[in-house]
Amino acid sequence: MENQQHPTEIVDKTHFWNTTSLAGNELVKADEKCEKQELVVFRFFKQHPEKEFTPCEVWQELIAAGKILATVPITSIRRAICNLTTNLYLVRTMNKKLGIYNAKNFTWKLAKFEQTELF
Repeated sequence: MENQQHPTEIVDKTHFWNTTSLAGNELVKADEKCEKQELVVFRFFKQHPEKEFTPCEVWQELIAAGKILATVPITSIRRAICNLTTNLYLVRTMNKKLGIYNAKNFTWKLAKFEQTELF
């Protein structure tokens, strides 16, 4: 099997978890904002393809790098990681690290994309 390059875009169509029943333009804007956050998180993992990170570590690293503002909630990073995992861009490992709230957090890493022969 030969390794295939990771996609450069997120192809999932739903990024925002509409728990607040937004509609119309508000919903479109919220979804677009979440898509941008997912792309920032995905690019971060692509820059560190062999490393594992907790959501808190990703959040802290993105703030330190100036990729997101410190006002971005950790829950937004968790949502982005969850969506990227659901769509097979990331994988959750069985490893845990102590997080910022002194609780153990699972780590995630970039998924391996492989091209398989069909015939």
